[in-house]
Amino acid sequence: MAINENFQKMTCDRCQRTAFLEKTDPRVSNEWSQIKRMNYDSKPASYLLCSDCKKLATQILVKHDSEWNTFMNNAATNGSEA
Repeated sequence: MAINENFQKMTCDRCQRTAFLEKTDPRVSNEWSQIKRMNYDSKPASYLLCSDCKKLATQILVKHDSEWNTFMNNAATNGSEA
C-alpha cells in the first residue's frame, strides 16, 4: 500500500469536527471556510469553520453588521447617543 502525504487535517475551531482530506478534494473549499475577523479591540483572529458552524457564524455576523450600520447611521446631533 502506497503512502499518500497529500492529506490535511481539518478541525473546526468551534465544534471540533474533524476531517482528513486530500488537498485537492473539493470538500476542502466547499465544506470548510477560513473566517477572518477583528474583535472590538482591532485584534485580528482567524478561525477554520465547518459548513454547519459557518452558517451559524454568518447569521451572527450579518446581525452584527446590521447593528453596526444602524449605530453608525443613527447618531444623535451631539454624536453621543447610542
